[in-house]
Amino acid sequence: MDESVVAFLGAFMAVIIVAVIAWYVLYAIANMKLFAKAGEAGWKAWIPFLNTYTSYAICWNGSIFWITAVCTVISGYTSQSQNTVLAVISFAATIATTVISILKAIRMSKAFGHGNGFAIGLLFLEPIFTMILGFGKSEYKGIPDSVKG
Repeated sequence: MDESVVAFLGAFMAVIIVAVIAWYVLYAIANMKLFAKAGEAGWKAWIPFLNTYTSYAICWNGSIFWITAVCTVISGYTSQSQNTVLAVISFAATIATTVISILKAIRMSKAFGHGNGFAIGLLFLEPIFTMILGFGKSEYKGIPDSVKG
């Protein structure tokens, strides 16, 4: 390969890496503010897995995070299997993870006084809507008693 192509690819990768790091930092800062609104320690936003656990804890229950984590591992581990039983287990775990993610978005939206439209935003554009919750005027209302109403 030509040296100029290698230099271009190296610069392009450097820009991508810097952009990803900047995006993560911005998302973590938004989570810090969101956690602070919910009475949690802001430093939890910087630690992978703990930040997700904490977000489950402020809108639902932290143990639901572990159910999601186990379902994700089962789904990933068994998804390439040629065994029909393992394929069905993988599919069921994927469905469970999807349903829990939808319910979490609804509960997070309600925990901050928003409706189902905001929950759709949290589901499909979570980093952006987390920034809206963290940096915006939304106030933490507490863990919703139910996902209805």
